[in-house]
Amino acid sequence: MVEVMDGGFLQVTENIEVRALGLEIQRGIYRDFPTRFPRENGLGWIVAPFEVLSVTRDGVPEPYTVETVGGPAGRSGVRVRIGNANVLISGGLHRYTLVYETARWVSFGSDADRLDWNVTGNGWNFEIGSVTAEVRLPESAPPEDVELEAWTGPEGSTAQDASWSWDVSTGLARFRTTMPLGRQEGLTIRVTFPKGLPSPPTEEQKASWFRLDWGGFVDAGVVLATDICLPRSVACTTSWWGADGLSSFPAPPTAGSGRASERSGRHRPLLEVTLRRASRSLDDGHLAHCLDHRRGHSL
Repeated sequence: MVEVMDGGFLQVTENIEVRALGLEIQRGIYRDFPTRFPRENGLGWIVAPFEVLSVTRDGVPEPYTVETVGGPAGRSGVRVRIGNANVLISGGLHRYTLVYETARWVSFGSDADRLDWNVTGNGWNFEIGSVTAEVRLPESAPPEDVELEAWTGPEGSTAQDASWSWDVSTGLARFRTTMPLGRQEGLTIRVTFPKGLPSPPTEEQKASWFRLDWGGFVDAGVVLATDICLPRSVACTTSWWGADGLSSFPAPPTAGSGRASERSGRHRPLLEVTLRRASRSLDDGHLAHCLDHRRGHSL
């Protein structure tokens, strides 16, 4: 279940059923999520926030760790490793439930908004018998105002071995694969809906995402800003700082078509941003976590 919330935030509940034979699944499973993507212009990255809320196995809380992993094409992300390294699980069927929050996967357009979501990821080394997915919007909409589509197969596939439907009474989009998926294959879905469902991100949220994307560059520039500014008169600093810090802050990039994406535009000078970050640590607000939702992108 993907719950779409105001600001483009998502709360996702994944139910993963596996059959453990004591071969590749001995102590648990792991789930990879791309969270960091190179910008199309090659300058910097776009980071998707991600936070694990809960993990259970067969209805009982299960230990997990979150670690950083790399991926192809300059992408990187995190791996949620589920299970106890010192405990072997019993053979047979097990149901893992992973609940997490993420953002920046809703594209807010001029005429309509859209969510592209890679339901399964494409990193599984197992065949997948079937996949179902539901997307719930904050409010329902007439069927003629909602467009659904899905793709199956390896990364980049245009196959559509899936069915979909829109339940106007509940505001639920439902998807289901119609054929098993092979190794390294997955299901990606698209939901296009009227503007206002949900509301767009606030300026505060956009500023937070800007810091998430550019924090490392901004912190690195603090030294440069200090070297340029401090030897000069106090007027130099007061011209950049307002009553509670920086008087103006550049508009951050926004999520876009099918992947964490950027919005072109003119930003204020980098040095103007560096002072806002001078008192923050290098690790403040950096790597979080997410899925790449462009027809099966994976780590």
